[in-house]
Amino acid sequence: MEVLFKRDYNLMIKHRSIEVYLNDEFIDYINPKDVDKIIKIEERGRLYLRVNNSSSNVINLNKINETDFLKLSFTSQIQNGLFVFIALTFFGSLLLGFFDIISVYFRMALMLPFAIIVYWQTLGKKNYLRLTIEN
Repeated sequence: MEVLFKRDYNLMIKHRSIEVYLNDEFIDYINPKDVDKIIKIEERGRLYLRVNNSSSNVINLNKINETDFLKLSFTSQIQNGLFVFIALTFFGSLLLGFFDIISVYFRMALMLPFAIIVYWQTLGKKNYLRLTIEN
């Protein structure tokens, strides 16, 4: 079976190497410059991706109909718009606080969206990546 992995344009994983695992055994890397990569898989089982210590949801290849070609796409749970919003509020609060334009409490409130990234990097690391089957 050949599996096509399609990397979505996502700022959180754009410059990261992705590891492909089948039945908890390492198969191959998807390099940062690879938008599409075809990997030949000889057996069926549990397929998932990993980046650093975070992983994706599991695709059970045993439950998929017998096909010679499977197309999968992957992205991060934190989409580009949310990532840009978090970065702007975080660094904006630091900058405005440095020049003493806003109060300490308002600065802390502007830093709160950064907790979303902290959550997905720590407690939500088992579903940090989203792996989906495309038709």
